[in-house]
Amino acid sequence: MKESNVFKQILIVAFAAFQSFGLSAMQHIPDGYDLVEYNSALHEDGVKKIFEQNSKYLGRFKLEDDSEAMIVEKDKKVCGFISYALGYTKEKGKIHFLGVSQDYRKKGLGSCLVKFALFELFAWGASKVCLSTIQTNKGGEVFYEKLGFKKNPPEPVYGCYRFVIEKGTEQEVEK
Repeated sequence: MKESNVFKQILIVAFAAFQSFGLSAMQHIPDGYDLVEYNSALHEDGVKKIFEQNSKYLGRFKLEDDSEAMIVEKDKKVCGFISYALGYTKEKGKIHFLGVSQDYRKKGLGSCLVKFALFELFAWGASKVCLSTIQTNKGGEVFYEKLGFKKNPPEPVYGCYRFVIEKGTEQEVEK
């Protein structure tokens, strides 16, 4: 097979994967909202506000150097944010932070952001994705389990639950 045909086949497979999972994440964005790449000059203040709303679960806001980040916005206002990265082994992905402004919850924005991050991490070669949440974040627990994440026992040192999802086990979640 010619090199150009191999490349064409790879593109077809990648596009099909995007259509089946990545596009499903994007199609769940309600009308009037946009999914955009994080830009600190445009989005940092809005992300900090969301971070502050979740401060009972978090320390201070800092985007990890190796992280990718996406924003859901409406009329240029940040409504939700997610940061994620591949781990050192490249087989494990990690969601560092997910936050949706209190004014925009229960609209499907959080699940959309998680689905988009999972699509990217799995496309980059991760076979599983992990995240942690503090034990008192019961809403987060339910949310992640509905998406297909499995909860592990709390980590004794940090008092956090670790959630793991393996490639191919993602769930469709309604708003």
